[in-house]
Amino acid sequence: FSTLDSMSGYTVTHIFGFVEELVVADDPDFEWTNNFRRASSQVSHETRQTLLYLLDASVRRRMCKTVLEKGGNAVLGYHQ
Repeated sequence: FSTLDSMSGYTVTHIFGFVEELVVADDPDFEWTNNFRRASSQVSHETRQTLLYLLDASVRRRMCKTVLEKGGNAVLGYHQ
């Protein structure tokens, strides 16, 4: 935990607590129907990376929406 510099002019008036979000999706490498159709490991890797990127963005959007619904205006930390 850290505090704001007193010279910054900002003060923390209220801490709401932790916000938790979870998003789950199927891994494209482990779907049995795709095991036979997979053209190359490069395509499979790119598909997985794209899915992880989209899931990460979804978690951040949901987390920020939850913060706003609770009346907050900032996220002080984010851990994945």
